[in-house]
Amino acid sequence: EEKGARLFAAAVRAAGVSGVFIGDGALSPELKANYPEICFRGWLPPGKMRAALASARAIVFPPLWYETLGMVAVEAASMGLPVILSDSCAATDFIKDGTTGIYFAHGSVSDLAEKIIRLHDRPDEAHRLGQAAYQWYWDAPWTTERHVEELLDVYRRILGNRSEPINDSATKASPVEAVA
Repeated sequence: EEKGARLFAAAVRAAGVSGVFIGDGALSPELKANYPEICFRGWLPPGKMRAALASARAIVFPPLWYETLGMVAVEAASMGLPVILSDSCAATDFIKDGTTGIYFAHGSVSDLAEKIIRLHDRPDEAHRLGQAAYQWYWDAPWTTERHVEELLDVYRRILGNRSEPINDSATKASPVEAVA
């Protein structure tokens, strides 16, 4: 429920456009019954997922709770897809309104529907936003090393830009060790 699936489904219906769910979850039976006009693809292997995304005009990221990042927004940028996202999630730190995506008012079906219609009716705008997202992502690719270095920079600022190095043994750990 916190992912905003009902919000997305209601906005797609209000917008009168086609919508696609990729993935599955506890709400799937309810959504399929209440929104038969929406395509439900279920879980897809990576190759089929990329093919499905390649045919999309945009990705909608409508969480109802405060998502700490929302990798789907960053992954969409890597593919040149603009994101329509809630203005109250951490992905706004990366996806910029009017530049690499567009924001909608958190929890608002009508505002989300308006933004969906906007990109549906303006393919040139969707293309421009997608190209800017792609450029942003690939100018400095999203890597574990980049993430760790940026995190260490945050810690350095918190510590008052102290000149002594922070013990950065985490940067030498394998990604599995760093995640664990």
